[in-house]
Amino acid sequence: MVTSSQPLGAVGSRQGYNVTNLALADGQPSNYTVYGELTHPAAGPSQTVLLLVSGGTYGSAYWDWPSTPEHPEWPELYSAVEHFTRSGFSTFNIDRIGVGRSSRPDAEMVTLQSHSYVLHELVVQLKAGGIEANV
Repeated sequence: MVTSSQPLGAVGSRQGYNVTNLALADGQPSNYTVYGELTHPAAGPSQTVLLLVSGGTYGSAYWDWPSTPEHPEWPELYSAVEHFTRSGFSTFNIDRIGVGRSSRPDAEMVTLQSHSYVLHELVVQLKAGGIEANV
């Protein structure tokens, strides 16, 4: 299940999502949530959605540097989301399980295997249009 928040920005279109009912492994309860931002180019959704996954303990800011009063140019210079959408690709930039606005299960449950399983669930939903369908 996916629920969306209000639009987040002006890069084409950008929408925040809570992708709910995710499990950490096959046969485990589906009670986890991953937060992500789906961003499309100004021309509209592309045929390809790039799933942006940060390393280890980083969140979605890794791929989408925010501007600051001192550095308003940072998104244009350092944001992969900005670069990819200007290049014509849609992106889904997530906070991994245990990081940012996503669910934070007990530390021993957050493993390479659980991350892989959650990413698989997200890819299945993206391919099926399940995330876009709930805008």
